[in-house]
Amino acid sequence: MEEPRSEAEQEGAERTSRLLGAGAMTALSLAYPLMSGWYFWHDWFKYFGRDTPLTVGMPGVSVPVNELLITWLSPWRVILAMITAKLLFTSAKKLRQGASDAKALSMLTLFGVLAPQIVWYFEFANDWNAGQGFGSIAMLFAAATMIPALLLAKGKGALAGWGKLADENKPRVMAGAVGLGWLAMAAMSLVDHSFQLLDGMKTFAAATAVLPLAALAMLGLYRQKTWGMLAGGATVAAAGASAVALSDTSIQATGTTMDLAFGTVANSPVTAAAIPAVIFALLMRPFLSGAAKKVAGVEERETGIRVDASASAANVDESESPLNSGAESRRRAG
Repeated sequence: MEEPRSEAEQEGAERTSRLLGAGAMTALSLAYPLMSGWYFWHDWFKYFGRDTPLTVGMPGVSVPVNELLITWLSPWRVILAMITAKLLFTSAKKLRQGASDAKALSMLTLFGVLAPQIVWYFEFANDWNAGQGFGSIAMLFAAATMIPALLLAKGKGALAGWGKLADENKPRVMAGAVGLGWLAMAAMSLVDHSFQLLDGMKTFAAATAVLPLAALAMLGLYRQKTWGMLAGGATVAAAGASAVALSDTSIQATGTTMDLAFGTVANSPVTAAAIPAVIFALLMRPFLSGAAKKVAGVEERETGIRVDASASAANVDESESPLNSGAESRRRAG
């Protein structure tokens, strides 16, 4: 008599989790455009006027603040703001509809797309307000990400029902997608401040390549496709190339946030290039292991018996992640 009641309680907790999570994501989808509008207004648009001279360059479009200072409007930031608003709205809608991947999409949006944007507001506080407000910004982003995540973690769990990956691999693959989001934000900051690079066309080109590659890789990992891993490798390679190229670039100091970051990477380009590669390799270990088994043409059951996978290859979607083949093989064998 206890088992049906336990299942009913779990289903009730799941419904509550989705309902509260949908409410939180809906609130974010309404608040985020207002916050982004405030940010873009105070960072660029309020300095734009009828007689304001515009300058188009690698980072975007600049307008003068005063005789000594200019501010840039980055098209990449505008694009990311639009994507974030769309993802927040879609996550809330999927949660209300009860879609199986709604929680996973919400977690990726919160930690891989929204959370990295804290860099913008830290930079804003440092460059415009001499560093005042760092604590408030950190608390705001912590609340905006952790509260919805905790609500979504109730019930069956935040990643339950997401794709066909083995349960123990889901958090690691999600972490890989989130890490790529932070890597893309680092590249975007480099692109946005490329006006400080006196001879940095190679750095600019490599960092710019990171942005679409990272978006493609995050989509592939979220959909649990093998090409997501390949796009992630290309993203890491482009990030490493931009770090190495930066070491050969002359940097014009401006007294802003990026001076320290540029200096750190320029002084240790090998370390800066190796860090994303090492992190990505650790997070993508399940994909790499699955790919190696697929190349070898064998799969291993939990019992340790190795079986030939070629006979059932026709029934496996080759576009799926290598990890899926192991799960499907176990289900067919059972």
